[in-house]
Amino acid sequence: MAKKVGSDIDIAQAAKLKPITEIAKKLGGKMEFIPNKEDILAATLAHIDKKREDLKLRKYEKGKFGVEKVLLDMAARRKLEAGAHAHQGVGGV
Repeated sequence: MAKKVGSDIDIAQAAKLKPITEIAKKLGGKMEFIPNKEDILAATLAHIDKKREDLKLRKYEKGKFGVEKVLLDMAARRKLEAGAHAHQGVGGV
């Protein structure tokens, strides 16, 4: 019986596969097998942070992204709008 590398392939089959780095360069992504869920989360967040940096996007700040929106019924909306004031323009004009 052949020695197993993963769940479905043996060492001889694995030797024929292209290195992960070569695949990652060609396809722009890769597949990793990380058994620990905390390590998966850490690797995923590190990858997202790197991509944000590469794209020159601002850093993630907790509480500034994905804020939950509150849906208002009509009564609550009217109450909110009653306290609002029309824009007075620059200098109150």
